Amino acid sequence: MAEGVETQEEFALAKAAGCNRFQGYFFGRPAPRDNAPFRAIDAEPLALSA
Repeated sequence: MAEGVETQEEFALAKAAGCNRFQGYFFGRPAPRDNAPFRAIDAEPLALSA
């Protein structure tokens, strides 16, 4: 699992290194533990809204 992925470049580097699970601001902002169960991202990042 690649942790702390914050940019497209970091995502591409981790993916090229063979990583298939990602976590970080590139995929979403932190949320309160009660409101957001843990999930690992196995696919492309979610579209972030402004």
